[in-house]
Amino acid sequence: MLSAGPAHLKILIVTAESTAEGYAAHARTSATAAILRELGHTVIIVGVDDGPYFKASVLRRLWRYVTVNSKAMRLLHASDVVIARGHFAHLPWVMAARHRKRPVVYEMNGFVFDAMTTYNALMLVQPLIKRCYMAQFARSSRILCVTQEIAEHIRALGAYPTVETISNGVDGALFYPGPEDEIEDYAIFPSSLAPWHGVQTLLDAAEHPAWPAALKLVIAGDGVQAGLVRERAARSPRIQYLGLLDRAALAARLRTARIGLCLVEPVESREMSEVYPLKLFEMMASGVPVVATDLPGQREVLRESNAGVIVALYDPAALAEAVAALHASPDRKRMGAAGADAVRTQYDWRFGAAALERVLRRAIADERVRGKPPAP
Repeated sequence: MLSAGPAHLKILIVTAESTAEGYAAHARTSATAAILRELGHTVIIVGVDDGPYFKASVLRRLWRYVTVNSKAMRLLHASDVVIARGHFAHLPWVMAARHRKRPVVYEMNGFVFDAMTTYNALMLVQPLIKRCYMAQFARSSRILCVTQEIAEHIRALGAYPTVETISNGVDGALFYPGPEDEIEDYAIFPSSLAPWHGVQTLLDAAEHPAWPAALKLVIAGDGVQAGLVRERAARSPRIQYLGLLDRAALAARLRTARIGLCLVEPVESREMSEVYPLKLFEMMASGVPVVATDLPGQREVLRESNAGVIVALYDPAALAEAVAALHASPDRKRMGAAGADAVRTQYDWRFGAAALERVLRRAIADERVRGKPPAP
């Protein structure tokens, strides 16, 4: 059991993204809330579940933003500190928090212009989106990033409050290995099917001659490239598309998978050099050996834990060959077990709980110092 710490905190977690089950916003906010509650704190999540983020109309998204901002403003008085999941639409309530002297820990899980990669129409308002982010950064007590690369990106934008890093992890109580005799012959790809998740490379690899004939490719998730996945699954008996799964259903599927696939590929509008995807840790926790693309972050995690293999970017043939080699490898089970051990000892979200609690307490202390009158 985790220590409750010296004092009880009242914490709001606010997200303007849809909190629909199966998406990153839901996974991250619910896991963070569970850990903080385990530490003995009171946590309220402010968000709206209005279905898949990419299917919502503009009016529906705008209404979500209005609803989230109004809820957050109403609850500010009952909070000691607020965690904001980075989004340009948070500006009104962040301004209100600054006015009411409520510290905000602003959590950045990506870059300022990520939304434009998925929604090209937002390029028309790029300057406005940047101004919204920068205004929020300036009013936050601390900025918390999941990678050093994102932290450097934020620092490069200007002089803001302290920027800190706490990596992604996984809920080890939900994701864990299943019995060996229940393993089925499929490789699984859990993804939001965004342009930078290597969907095209994966689909081409599954139809490459080097891909193991008996190994199915199971894709779980939804996103802007779901149509492409459906089209290929309809014509290929090797590819099975499950659509979006809730966290429990995804965990069950991972426990019976033979291989996990963690593909991240920089695209022209979203360059990246360091990644720690949530799905990487979920697959490792489930005892599944992983094939991942060669990017810093996930590459070092796999190499240090010996939990899988690394493959070149943008190369379907290399991916198919790596999957075939792992499928036939006598070390496959050992790699899966090594990944599960690494999560138990390093990457469970509970290991980051103490660090997160320290960030929240430092934010509260910062606000108290900021609110003191100047010395005579």
